[in-house]
Amino acid sequence: IAFGNTEAVCEGDDYAYVVFTGTPGAVVTYTIDNGVTLETILLGNGPTPVPTGTLTETITYQMIDVRYTGNQACPRLVTDSVTIVVNKNPEVTLEDGYICVDPITGLITGNPYLLDTGLAQGSYLFEWFDANGTIPLASNSFYEASVEGEYFVKITDIVTGCSMMSNSATVIPSAPPVAMTYTVTNY
Repeated sequence: IAFGNTEAVCEGDDYAYVVFTGTPGAVVTYTIDNGVTLETILLGNGPTPVPTGTLTETITYQMIDVRYTGNQACPRLVTDSVTIVVNKNPEVTLEDGYICVDPITGLITGNPYLLDTGLAQGSYLFEWFDANGTIPLASNSFYEASVEGEYFVKITDIVTGCSMMSNSATVIPSAPPVAMTYTVTNY
């Protein structure tokens, strides 16, 4: 991430770096969101990366000054910054459900169970999974499960590229009653 820019990353990213470049041995003074003043010394072999850590919200790195402490010391007031915009990951919670299965034939006797993200089809990409891996051709915001098992979905925001895996939802078979008894009494 370079100074003078606004950069975007996804929530939870922990591989972002702010990179300082300049005269090896120079001391760079900076703040993060106008907080505590920090310093780093520029490395002799080129750019000096400063890891951002795990990002959960938008932050701004503000460079204050650069000092060289060698024989030809030339301090320089620097006012440059970089804002790192943290885009939110898609959020969804899938719910467990049931499918009705005939206890004799093992065939579904009712409708499949609808797993629904509740997200807009045109804003996200969807990839559904079960215990066997990716479910072929399952790319809608919903999936109709007709087999018992665990299901989850990978959702990608088409604008930001941010993605996340949902929780797993369990689809459980349920049999309709095979017999019924009742008693008639006189109150």
